[in-house]
Amino acid sequence: MTTTTAAGSAQKVQSGYFEVGGQALTFQDLVVLMGFMSLEAQDKTFESMFNEAQNRTEFMNELNDCLQMLNSYKDNFDKDGKATDKAGYQGSSDSLVKLTAEDAAIWNEVYYPKLVRSGLVKDSNWAEGSMAIMGIGSDSLFNKDELNTFIENAKLAQTNMSSTNEQQMIRTNQAANKRGTILQQVQTLLATVKEGNSSAAR
Repeated sequence: MTTTTAAGSAQKVQSGYFEVGGQALTFQDLVVLMGFMSLEAQDKTFESMFNEAQNRTEFMNELNDCLQMLNSYKDNFDKDGKATDKAGYQGSSDSLVKLTAEDAAIWNEVYYPKLVRSGLVKDSNWAEGSMAIMGIGSDSLFNKDELNTFIENAKLAQTNMSSTNEQQMIRTNQAANKRGTILQQVQTLLATVKEGNSSAAR
């Protein structure tokens, strides 16, 4: 008589024992082993989901910080889009503003690669039949429309990530509950095996 393990390989059954990895296991031993394997698999799933949530939280924090920084530049323009404070811009255009040296450094070192180049936030806006608004870009230079476009896109990304976080939290809680159930089952099996061994010894 033969049986098939989870790995898919046929193992012999002799005198009430299962042969797994060259070792003879009773049915109880086999069930406990499968319980531990299931618990290990669930731990890996939970760890993966937890790491994803941590990474998403890190993005959310950086996105919030970026929005705070860029919102402070809204007052650099009047209602018509003319720059009232050019910040770091030294050119002649009256519609352009540049991030200060300090803000430009963190924009180019952190926010631009992590938020824009990663594809999380779109730093441009194409309108049909017109030129593209190029966005803040790596030159840290922008007009009022470009600033507003990025801020709106960042808020949209923020909303999407918040929704994803809520769904992820539900799945993570479900994984944690499933792990708890599996652990309880393994503990019950171990207690049963221990009780059976004690009875046999008596």
